[in-house]
Amino acid sequence: MTRRSPRSSRAAFVLWAAFSLGAAACDEPAPTAQHSAPAHPHATLILEPPQLRIGQVATLELVVVTPPEHSVRPVAAPTEVQGLWILAAEVQPVSKESTRWIHRTALRVRARSIGEFTFPAMSVEVEAPDGGIAALAVDALSIEVVSILPEIPDRITPYGPRRFPPTETSTPIWGPAAAGAIGALAIVGLVALAHRQRRSGSKPDGTTPDPPLTASWVLGKQDIQSARDRATSHPFEAAGAASLAMRRYMTRRYPCRVTGLTTQELVETAPPFAATSRWPVFVDLLERLDRFRFLPADDPGVRERLTESLGALLDGCDAFIEDSTPPEERS
Repeated sequence: MTRRSPRSSRAAFVLWAAFSLGAAACDEPAPTAQHSAPAHPHATLILEPPQLRIGQVATLELVVVTPPEHSVRPVAAPTEVQGLWILAAEVQPVSKESTRWIHRTALRVRARSIGEFTFPAMSVEVEAPDGGIAALAVDALSIEVVSILPEIPDRITPYGPRRFPPTETSTPIWGPAAAGAIGALAIVGLVALAHRQRRSGSKPDGTTPDPPLTASWVLGKQDIQSARDRATSHPFEAAGAASLAMRRYMTRRYPCRVTGLTTQELVETAPPFAATSRWPVFVDLLERLDRFRFLPADDPGVRERLTESLGALLDGCDAFIEDSTPPEERS
C-alpha cells in the first residue's frame, strides 16, 4: 500500500482553491456602465402624434431640461398660429431627477385648417441658482392637419339616377297606366265642376241659395245715414253710432279688428298693410268724435257745439268710405 506524500496533498489543495475562486468570479455579474443626461440645458417642442385631423384637440408640450436647482421663467404662448387655435397654456409640475430637472408647459391646441403648418420658434429663459439668466432657442415644429373625410376621388359630374334592376316577369303596364289616367281625369273634372259652381253661385238641387252679400261700403254708408238721422234730436247718441259705424266698416273692409279697442289703443296699434295710408285719417275721425262723446250730456253749451260740428264729422265719415272704396266695387 502506497502513502501519498505531503507535497502532493498541498498541490491538490492549492489547485482546488484556485478553481473555486475562478468559478465564483465567473458567476458574478459584469459591472454596468452608469449613463446620465447631459448637464447643459436644452428645450424642444413635442406633439404626439405630429399629424392632426381637422377639429382635433391635442396637447403640444414645451419641454425644457435643466441641471438641478435651475428654474424656467414663464413662457408667453403665441396668441395666433396659422392653422391652429391656442385654447389654453398650463405649467406642469417639475420632474426632479438626480442629474436633471424637466420643466413642461402644456399648450392645448385645436386644428382649424387643412394643410401643413409650422408652430413658430420660441425663446426660453433659464435662471441659475446664482441668478444668472440663459436664453434657450426652441426650434419651430412642423404640424400637418388632414381631413376627416375618407379618401374618395373627386367627381366632376353629379350622381345620375339609379336604374331599376331588370325584372324577370314581363307584365304589361298599359292596363294600370290607363286606369290611373282615367282616375286622374275624373278628379280634374270634379275640381273643374266645383269651381264652375262656385263662380256661378249655384248650389245643388234641394238647397236654398244664400242671400247676396252687401258690400262693406254700402253697409258703412247706411250706418252713417242712421247716425245722421239722429244728429238733431240725440247728438250724443249719433256721435257714438258714427264711431261704431266707422269701426265696423274698417273691420269689414280690411282684415283688422278695431271694435274692441279704444281710440288711444288704435293710435298705438300698427295699421293693416292695406290701410297704411288711410289709418291716420280713420284715427283722427274717431278722436274728433270722442271729444264730444264723453262730455256731460246735460251741458247746453256742449250740446250746441256738438250739434254744430256733428254734420261736418259725418260728412268726413262719408268721404272716408267713398275714398277707401275702389271704383269697380261701386259700379
